Amino acid sequence: MDLHQLRYFVALAEELNYRLAAERLRISKPTLSQQVRVLERSLGHRLLERNTRGVALTPAGEALLGHAREVLAAADRLRLAVSTATYGSPSLEVRVVNGVQHVLGDRLRSLQDEIELTINLTITSAVDAEEAVVSGRADAAVGWLPSGHHSTLHTELVGSSAVSLAVPEAHPLVERDVIQVAELEDEAIALFPRALAPALWDLFVGHLLPLGGRAGQVLEESTTLIPMMGMLRGASEGRGVAPFVHDVGLALTVPGVVLRPLNPPLALPIMVMCREPSRPEVRRLMTLLTVCHADGGSPSPLP
Repeated sequence: MDLHQLRYFVALAEELNYRLAAERLRISKPTLSQQVRVLERSLGHRLLERNTRGVALTPAGEALLGHAREVLAAADRLRLAVSTATYGSPSLEVRVVNGVQHVLGDRLRSLQDEIELTINLTITSAVDAEEAVVSGRADAAVGWLPSGHHSTLHTELVGSSAVSLAVPEAHPLVERDVIQVAELEDEAIALFPRALAPALWDLFVGHLLPLGGRAGQVLEESTTLIPMMGMLRGASEGRGVAPFVHDVGLALTVPGVVLRPLNPPLALPIMVMCREPSRPEVRRLMTLLTVCHADGGSPSPLP
């Protein structure tokens, strides 16, 4: 087993889609598949179940995922320490919460030329992104609402992204060009467990069920991966409708789900999180991200 194989596994475990994981890693799908199989053979356990519905983690895969992230984080800290000792502070370490890359696209990647500083972008989970900033492993993170409160974490709004409703393709609401929030009064809402991201959960439920809903109306889809993927899976399997970032939904193209705009509309904030907001490079990053988003962003995904 090596670090490349662990990175490939983590990307596939988070995307649950070979094409998206390969694009994120900038490798071919056959290479990704081969390297994950090599990792499975070296460990002596199946890590992923592959079927017509996509990819799912086995119990062994779920057990490995957390440890793999820890190993990769330690490797990042090692590289950063060596680089800093050699050159001072030659780069900006930025974590991008998975999904945001589909909204900001290569506008985020192009910031390196404008800041005139090497920017190392790593796509990861919201929890890992926040922990990386809090612990000092990263200079900044770009994501949605923070999952929790950290006394050392500074957040700043740099933009927003439209949220649509993911509807099972056989659902009557598919016939609507725009879905009124009032029509969801009796609908099951598929979401991730609130404990994974309380602020995001409250934002979605508060908008979709302004009267509070009834007991059991919100279906918390169990997931150890990306919170949003859990609720999209709930919609694709017909258990309920789910709020989903429009650009992310278009990039994933999940079978069995149709996206429809909401009225009143809902926008998900895009935040920059950092510990040193006055640091010139970080301040420049936040300013340029705000300008980029105001210009409309780009549909091109980050690798």
